[in-house]
Amino acid sequence: MDSRTPAKKRKGSANRRSKKRRGAGRLPDLLFHACTLKYARQAKLRGELNAGKGNSVFLCADESRTWRIAHRLRHEPTVIVVDVRRAIRDGVVFSMGKNGLYLADALPFSCLISMHDGFAEQHSAGGFLVRQGEQGMELCLVACRRRSGKSWEIAKGKMEAGETPAGTAIRELQEEMGFSADIKVVEALGMVRYVFTTPKKEIRLKAMHLFLLEATPCPESFAPANDEGIVEVAWLPVSEARARVFHSSLRPVLKDLDRRFGTRNKPPRKQSRR
Repeated sequence: MDSRTPAKKRKGSANRRSKKRRGAGRLPDLLFHACTLKYARQAKLRGELNAGKGNSVFLCADESRTWRIAHRLRHEPTVIVVDVRRAIRDGVVFSMGKNGLYLADALPFSCLISMHDGFAEQHSAGGFLVRQGEQGMELCLVACRRRSGKSWEIAKGKMEAGETPAGTAIRELQEEMGFSADIKVVEALGMVRYVFTTPKKEIRLKAMHLFLLEATPCPESFAPANDEGIVEVAWLPVSEARARVFHSSLRPVLKDLDRRFGTRNKPPRKQSRR
């Protein structure tokens, strides 16, 4: 913002930004921008993505749709992945445009994560072990030791070569929670994606496949993988599990599970095996 802008104008701009933020509603964790490779390289050199001449940058929450838009362009198409949290932290204001698209005046390089050196997408899988408790469905969670303190999460890990997402989730549950049983998939919960930074300061986009799983016999005692930072394993009612988990990628999933099973005294229906 130009320091010479009059105070009244600055205040008006702040009001407009506030309205825009409210108009965008609940923002997704990731947004995507369709452009050409040449345009992306220019944005990297400038240190920001902007449409120029006072125009807004158009962004989409659907990556597949964004790629379809990109392929309509004449030259080499590409899609830039935008980390919305980083963008907001750096002062970006989003508004809702037409056709479900989001708008922003400009985006700093810090939030254009797919353009950073060392960027890669990492596929992983994990899940919620489930059982029928006295008060309804219960989920088994792990408590991990983090720099900010104890964090309740799900057992999860990277997919190994040749593994299916369900196979990874089953292996990770047994390894991280520390138990042995026959585990079956009750329901596939889809995939969530979020951004994290490695110890080497490289940006990764994690694509995590999630499952509801059931173990026979149902484990009552565990030997948590302390060497992986897991300090506790516990069975919790769905509503309590939802209250303990703060990871933004898992909260919508837990909200849906609480809506579906939190007040019902029945387990989820198993998938039919063909």
